[in-house]
Amino acid sequence: MQEEIFQSVYLALLEVPYGKVTTYGQLANVIGYPKNSRMVGKAMRYANLYGTYPCYKVLNSKGELLPGWNAHVR
Repeated sequence: MQEEIFQSVYLALLEVPYGKVTTYGQLANVIGYPKNSRMVGKAMRYANLYGTYPCYKVLNSKGELLPGWNAHVR
C-alpha cells in the first residue's frame, strides 16, 4: 500500500503547475488520503529513489520548506 501511495503522490506532484506550490496536506487530499500528510512527507523523503520530482514545490503547513532542505540542490 505504501508503494501505491508514493506513486500517487509523485504523479500528483507532477501536476503542480510551474510557479505554484502545494502542501503535504493538499497532496494527501488530492490522492484521496486526507489524513495521511505524514505519508506524503515520507514519500518526499524517498523521492530520489523513484525518479526526479519537483519536491521543492511542497511546503509544510507553515508555508515553509522542510528544515534543512535547500531548494537549489535539485
